[in-house]
Formats: sequence, structure tokens, C-alpha cells
Amino acid sequence: MKTFRITLVTLALFAVACSEQPATGPEASVMLAPGNGVRHRVSVGGHDLDVPKGDKNFSLIAIQSADGSVKGRYTDMFGAGTTTGGYHVDVDCLVVDGKQAWIGGIITNGSINGVDFTGQRALTRVVDNGKSANDLPDQISYSYNYPANDSPVRCTLKQNLTLLLMTDGQVTVD
Repeated sequence: MKTFRITLVTLALFAVACSEQPATGPEASVMLAPGNGVRHRVSVGGHDLDVPKGDKNFSLIAIQSADGSVKGRYTDMFGAGTTTGGYHVDVDCLVVDGKQAWIGGIITNGSINGVDFTGQRALTRVVDNGKSANDLPDQISYSYNYPANDSPVRCTLKQNLTLLLMTDGQVTVD
């Protein structure tokens, strides 16, 4: 008898869920868009450089919605050689071209060798060369910071930032 009661409860819940009206308004267009409204998704995780003195973490997530808006965060913690410090960036710009991407945003907390760059913009470039051990290593650029206003550096310009091999980490550009 328990199986029968559980089945009736399950069917009743299913009927209620199916009878609800479809979503409307601005949120519906995102929910109903192909791929849940995500146009591009870029993620990076791992050490940013393979250097003998050791380097710290580089992590990034940037998502561009179907409406063109961009959200995400990225962190570049320096530490190799003579550069110390790091950035925490609120991502507001993402440009994808094939399997490479340019990511930019506002530095919410960051310094280089004790100099505070909070409030400036940051920019980086990444390339996804595949997931197989037979593929070339993925690539990333250094993080560049620049004044928030009147700078010729822009995420949307797809600038040719020098790329470095990232053999201890993974870049994904979708």
C-alpha cells in the first residue's frame, strides 16, 4: 500500500508542476533562450606560469549572457621572481574569437610590489588549445592594469597581448 500512496503523491506533484504558467517578462527570455541564455563561458584555473621559483594561482570565470551582459571574477596572485601582490577583478568585459578570449574588469583589490591599483582596470588574454594530453598547452597572458578612464587599452580591441604556456592548469573557452 505504501508504494501506491507514494506514486499518487508523485503524480499529484507532477500535475501541479505541469499546470504552472510559463515564465514571462525579461527573465523568461534568458531562461528560454538556447543554452540557458549563455553566449560564452570562459574559465581558467591553475598556476599562471611554470617558473622554477614558483608562481601562485590564476583563476577566472567570465560569462557573457545572450543579452550581451558580462559577469565574472578573476584573480591573479603574483609571486614569481621580484613581483609580489595580486589582483581581484570584477569582470565586465569578455570578447571571444574562436578559442581565445580577452577578459577585462575593475580591480576591486590589488597591488603590485606594495603599490595599490584598486579601482583601475585589468586585462588578460587566454587561449584554449584543447583538453587532451596530446594538445599544445593552453596559453595565458600576464595581467595588465591601466587607469579606468582615457586608456587606449580595451578588452574589446583584442590586443595582441603576449601569450605564455600554461602547462599546469586548464583554460576553457566556450
